[in-house]
Amino acid sequence: RRRRTRLQGDWSTDVCSSDLEYEIPTEASSNELFDSLSDLGVEAVKASLLEIEKGSEPVPQNGVPSIARKIDKSECVIDWAKSSDEIWRKVRAFGSNPGVYTTIRGVRIKVLEVKPVVNSEVQLPAGSLTPEGIVATGDGAIQ
Repeated sequence: RRRRTRLQGDWSTDVCSSDLEYEIPTEASSNELFDSLSDLGVEAVKASLLEIEKGSEPVPQNGVPSIARKIDKSECVIDWAKSSDEIWRKVRAFGSNPGVYTTIRGVRIKVLEVKPVVNSEVQLPAGSLTPEGIVATGDGAIQ
C-alpha cells in the first residue's frame, strides 16, 4: 500500500486499528515512509494492547478491506513524456524496490533519486539529457 500511496501522491494514510493518522512528508521515499510507519505501528500496537487489557470493545474497520495489486515491472519504466511530478512520485515510490529504470542507447539504467527542476528553461524533447544531467520531461525537467 505504501508504494501505491506514494505513486498516487497521497499525503496522509490511516494507520492500524487506533484512530491514528500520519502526515506523509512530501519528500519521503517509500523506504523512509516504511521506517516511519514501522515506528508508528509499534506505538499503535501498544495502544491497542492497553485497550484490550482495559476490556474495550473492538471497533470494526470502516469500508471494504482491499489489497493493492502486485507492482508489475512495466510500471517501473520511466516515461519521460509524463510530468516531472509524476516521474518524481514514481521514483520515490518504486526507486529502491522493485526499482525504476530508463534506457540510454539500449543500456538499462536504474534511477535511484530525482528532483524536479523548478522554472526549467530546457527546450528539448522529452527524454533528452543535457550535459548538466537534466532530463527534459513532458512538462519541464528533472535532475
